[in-house]
Amino acid sequence: MMKAENLTLLLGAAGLLVFGVQLCTEVLKRLPGLRRIPTDLLVFALSVLLCIGTLCGYNSYAQRISLWYEYALAAAGGFVVAYIAMFGWGKLRDLWARSKKT
Repeated sequence: MMKAENLTLLLGAAGLLVFGVQLCTEVLKRLPGLRRIPTDLLVFALSVLLCIGTLCGYNSYAQRISLWYEYALAAAGGFVVAYIAMFGWGKLRDLWARSKKT
C-alpha cells in the first residue's frame, strides 16, 4: 500500500513536471527552427524526455541502479504529464465555468 507521504511527493513531482513542460514549450516554440513543429508533438517529446531525465537524476541522487522497466514506466508517465500539460488547464477552466452556472 502506498503511504500518503509518497503520494504527496508523487503529485508534487507531477505538478513540477507539468510546469516544466509548459515552460519549456513556451520557450522552444519561440525559436525560429522549431516553429514548424506541431505543439502537441513537442509537448509529448518534452514530457517523455523530462520524465526519463527526472528518473535518471533521482537514481543518481539516490545512488541506485536503474532497472529496464523503470524507463518504460517513466515514458508512460510522460504521456500522463503531456496530457495534463495539454488539456489540464482547459478542463479545469471548463469545470470551473460549469460550477459557476448552477
